Amino acid sequence: MKCPNCGFENKEDANYCSKCSHKLKDDTKLPGLEFAKETEVNEIIAFFIIGFGILSIMLFLVPLVGGMLYAITGILQILLMFQWMEVLNTNINNSLNILKYMDESKNGFFKSVTVSDYINKLKKSKIDMFWFWVYVLLYIFGGISRRYAIYINLASFIFLGIFLQMIFNTEKNLQMAKNHFYSILLPAKYRYMNQIKHRNFILVMLLTVITLGIYWYYLLIKHSSEINAFIAADQENRRHLI
Repeated sequence: MKCPNCGFENKEDANYCSKCSHKLKDDTKLPGLEFAKETEVNEIIAFFIIGFGILSIMLFLVPLVGGMLYAITGILQILLMFQWMEVLNTNINNSLNILKYMDESKNGFFKSVTVSDYINKLKKSKIDMFWFWVYVLLYIFGGISRRYAIYINLASFIFLGIFLQMIFNTEKNLQMAKNHFYSILLPAKYRYMNQIKHRNFILVMLLTVITLGIYWYYLLIKHSSEINAFIAADQENRRHLI
């Protein structure tokens, strides 16, 4: 088989050119489909959060330094959770591209697949930034207010719980949808999508309180790592589709 890119003669059953690695056969399941770039969560931020958090507690009696470290810890936490949200929402958009392609297919390959329910569910699973920014504002006001700090921080804690539950529900719906359509599109070689552990925000908040914040630090590291593992597995599956 002659390579259309460099002219090198390859074996008839070759999939890629031995000289320039150009793809010789079009075995694409979803031709023409493109995906938005998904950046990984920066796991190093979680370790900085732990470091600055511990220092802020140790220097609590030095108001200026302790307050500054507390503010830095908060900013890094907000940045990390924003990355969670951005990565997951981008992955939803990429997943919707696949599902819409399957739903609109006219060649009969996907006739037996009902994907409209997954399309609607994933559209509803997009993480609303409103709850995130309400949490951020309350966190900031709770840090600078003295008179109403307890009440504002309590409200911030509640909105954080709402935001976390949205994150957890999104992850559950994403993994469920992907396991369904990848098992159809790539029955022999798809990677099972169970990298992100299913969590309940009430249990997360309870463990955070009981462990005096230690579990929260663990969650920041573990959850960031799980999201990255999920994205890597998903990208590996998509390489077989395009």
